[in-house]
Amino acid sequence: MLISNIIEIIKEGKSNYLNSYIFEDKNIYAAASLDSASLNQISFLEKNNKLKGSLETTKASVIIIPNLPEIIKILQKNKISYIIVNNPR
Repeated sequence: MLISNIIEIIKEGKSNYLNSYIFEDKNIYAAASLDSASLNQISFLEKNNKLKGSLETTKASVIIIPNLPEIIKILQKNKISYIIVNNPR
């Protein structure tokens, strides 16, 4: 499923969609944790998650995140697509 399609589904859900940015509208085939994700996988990061350090090395194609500027900055620098919601889980 394309990242853009996932965003449309999230908008209809209860995660309180806020914003998103797609660097490349890739097909997503699976979900994984930040530290084990590979290309074409989606992951998520909660506000106080201890895997925050994995943002610099993750291979995930898209990450669902809370609205935190420091996380957004890292994802933009690494050209990782992201979806901002109030409740990433």
